[in-house]
Amino acid sequence: MKKWIVGIILFLLGLVIVATAIVLFCLYVPTPRSTDGADIRISTGTSTKQLATQLKEQKFISSSSVFIWYMRVSGRATQIKAGEYHIDQRANMVSIVNTITGSFGVHFGDVRVTIIEGMDSQQVFATLQKQGLPSDGVEGWATALRAERESELDVTLEGKPSATDLTGYLYPDTYFFKSDATAETIVATLFENFENHLTEERLAEIEKSSLSFYQILTLASVVEKEVSNPDDRAIVAGLFLQRYADGYPWQSDATVEYARKIDSDSTNSLYNTYTHIGFPAGPICNPSIELIDAVLHPTYTDYYFFLTTNDGKTIFSTTYQEHLNAIETYLNEN
Repeated sequence: MKKWIVGIILFLLGLVIVATAIVLFCLYVPTPRSTDGADIRISTGTSTKQLATQLKEQKFISSSSVFIWYMRVSGRATQIKAGEYHIDQRANMVSIVNTITGSFGVHFGDVRVTIIEGMDSQQVFATLQKQGLPSDGVEGWATALRAERESELDVTLEGKPSATDLTGYLYPDTYFFKSDATAETIVATLFENFENHLTEERLAEIEKSSLSFYQILTLASVVEKEVSNPDDRAIVAGLFLQRYADGYPWQSDATVEYARKIDSDSTNSLYNTYTHIGFPAGPICNPSIELIDAVLHPTYTDYYFFLTTNDGKTIFSTTYQEHLNAIETYLNEN
């Protein structure tokens, strides 16, 4: 065999050995950290790439590229479990992956809480209370809801009045918390999960919209409460937007119910869309991302009225008389 061929083979073999050594070093040698250990919070919906960046920034791993590669080749990329974890100072990349995918280690978020689409902030708090959360009670919850919130996305808080709380931003999902989790930790987790669902595609659509993001979120929350059938969400979103353009009140029963819940004077409340023309003062619940999609992609029709039957069917009408007939047929029947 010619010497130059042998040289190339040896060179390539050397590259393989060096690359293997680097990968093994990243996988099995702990990254130097000054503390005895640290906690890490992983939000629901966090991608492997986002997690790699988070771990690298917090100096849990030495290479985000090796972490992403290992997650994929080991089949763990789809097994990330949201929650809070304690990472030991001596933990290497392999043990960290085992911990956050639930294979080994201790998962510190042992209190499971499910926030359902359409819950308002009071209902979210009541759900948390059933699990003994938050540790600082109702006062901590009220403070966390109204605290100034920093956002990594410029658009998230666009149009939100400073006096309003974070209703609308508490993303509905299943979470795992420590038993002593404070309201601030819980609200921050729900808010972070909300932002994680605002993909680049959605952000581009939001940027193109003539509505502020707070208006988009507000309308999404109203449609969430008004419509049961997913296929009708975009139609109802278009209906409300058409009424808004025409200067016609939304006349949403869901907004009246919310006004009665939070305002002593529900008749004159800015949430009451029978007496107040335009968008209500803010979101009336915490909608799912699908409702935001419906508002970003509304379906415009000739419909101007609708109702939801007791079995969840949406009945649309083009005229007020048709709407009255529908009420008589579907809601006033014995």
